[in-house]
Amino acid sequence: RGVSRGPALLVSNHSSWLDIVVLSACRPTCFVGKSDIAGWPIFGALARLQETIFIRRGSRMGAAADAAEMARRVAAGQGVTLFAEGTTSDGCGVLPFRSALLAGVEAAAIAVQPVAIAYTARNGAPLDAQGRREIAWWGDKELAPHLIEILALESLDVRVEFGEAERPAGEDRKALARRLETQARRRVEAALA
Repeated sequence: RGVSRGPALLVSNHSSWLDIVVLSACRPTCFVGKSDIAGWPIFGALARLQETIFIRRGSRMGAAADAAEMARRVAAGQGVTLFAEGTTSDGCGVLPFRSALLAGVEAAAIAVQPVAIAYTARNGAPLDAQGRREIAWWGDKELAPHLIEILALESLDVRVEFGEAERPAGEDRKALARRLETQARRRVEAALA
């Protein structure tokens, strides 16, 4: 719902590698991912083809450069998706959004758009908390078996909601992260209710 196609920094919750497929089906976007993904077999090559911005975690200088690259791409007309939790959740809620990569959003004058993703049914049956944990790729789940399980499904219902794109004004990165997290959490909770 509410998808916009214009350039924006999409700030979303994250529960699975499947979120990338889902959001890519909704609109053109590249993604922000941790640098070690670049070395993964198959998925690293796919991430590079999709022009993923690979970030270096734990480096203040790296975070500033990564935020600048995200802003540059949005300013150049590209959609960029940031999974602001910094990791995948169990699909039952939203983890706290990290603010480091939101630094410079206001100064860059780029649009920011909150996004919420919730998996709601599998093979026509509504998902309960255990079912959402099975669909999510989190914790120490191995990728290959999870991929096989997902591909074996007849159907998987997902609800994606896009908030209004806006250019934040007068808001520091931590306040912006909290506000975007609250919007995502509210939408995910409504989808799962």
